[in-house]
Amino acid sequence: MAVKENGVNGIVRARRNPARNLYNFPAPPSTAAATTATTTTTTNGPNGKRTNPDIYLILNPRDDKCERRVVLVPPQPQPPVRVGRVINPAKGPAKFDNLLFDTKVLSRNHAEVYCDAQGRVFIRDLGSSNGTYINGVRLSADAVASDPFPLIAGQELVCSPPPIHPRFTSSLLSFCIVFLVHCFVAELIAGTGY
Repeated sequence: MAVKENGVNGIVRARRNPARNLYNFPAPPSTAAATTATTTTTTNGPNGKRTNPDIYLILNPRDDKCERRVVLVPPQPQPPVRVGRVINPAKGPAKFDNLLFDTKVLSRNHAEVYCDAQGRVFIRDLGSSNGTYINGVRLSADAVASDPFPLIAGQELVCSPPPIHPRFTSSLLSFCIVFLVHCFVAELIAGTGY
């Protein structure tokens, strides 16, 4: 059953019932997971079994306020990728292959990104004060950890208050982090320029 809502310029749009979007999501990996890193490839492993391919999360910025990010998302049981503010630039600077940002609108431990056994990529807000938004919908309330949400190609990911948020002021405009999400399997992006 579609829900009707008024869109821009009075145009009526049909929206899917949110109850249709409920899935059983896997539990997030524990941060004290396996200490040894294993690389995944699409070739046969030493025991003859096919292993999972590498999954990359590619985030293209919507504006020129930050750079494109290409991050390898490790499979479980490895620890998730941390999204947050740079704590010590000498030890972990913000760069293209991580999800650390040099801005004060993010918490130090803002969110985490991980991949399940089927290769699906999920994000979970860790109780940040400014919030994490997917397509304009906040994942959880202030200081409350969210459930895992899937990241799907084409979604808009915002890791700070969007312009419509009551806390938004002109001083935060230069720090708003907005990305267009792309998730890719390594074997699919070989030779495509990503």
